[in-house]
Amino acid sequence: MNQLKSTISLAVVAAIVLTVVSGAIHGRSAKQSTLEHAYRNTELAFSNLPEKFGDWYLEGEHALSDSALELLECGAFIHHSYRHRETGQVVNLAVMVGPGAKMSIHVPEICFEARNFRLIQERQPEQVDRDCFWQVGFQLNDVSERKLNVYYGWKVEDEWVAPKMPRWAVAGQPVLYKLQLSEHVSAAGQDEGGARDFLTHFLPLLNEQLDQVSVGSDTQLASVHQIDAKEDEKSLTAGQADLD
Repeated sequence: MNQLKSTISLAVVAAIVLTVVSGAIHGRSAKQSTLEHAYRNTELAFSNLPEKFGDWYLEGEHALSDSALELLECGAFIHHSYRHRETGQVVNLAVMVGPGAKMSIHVPEICFEARNFRLIQERQPEQVDRDCFWQVGFQLNDVSERKLNVYYGWKVEDEWVAPKMPRWAVAGQPVLYKLQLSEHVSAAGQDEGGARDFLTHFLPLLNEQLDQVSVGSDTQLASVHQIDAKEDEKSLTAGQADLD
């Protein structure tokens, strides 16, 4: 009798494990499908961005290296250069989307110092209307000593933010956008300020497009999490009743 009871209990436990594992696989599959949908919508949003705005116009479109795409698990991106019609100044822009755990941990302070730049200005918050970015300064290690100003931040809900510890503040986002903008300026700095002017004109256009994507993606991701939670709860409840 005891052996029969033990056999039944083991069978019930195995059924519970199988149900939970199946639910987890289904949850991951549904989440991946939702992420891919968000990435496709983001690519569409990027394609709707105008090539000219204010005094700025699109000068070039660039690729990201395969290693960068793999490292960041980047689902969609733009990597553009823009030129100011009057001053001729050029800024380089990258907007990327991927899992928060990957997008949150790579910052310019690490990347640029490995590319023949040295840090000359610690990061400081820079407010652009309702949005906030980190702004950090580098200097090229050659005779020109040209400066490089870099702005970067992450999009959470309807705002761009600059958290002190991004890997804690935004790494949990299932879909996370990152913006990085750079401008080369002379050692004297007389041509400084183009990047901020660019953001003032570009951000409203970008936010309008991404906010439309975020609404649908957030709703779908919330639904996936709710389904996962309900399936786990049902599995555990059923298993407990059988064991009793």
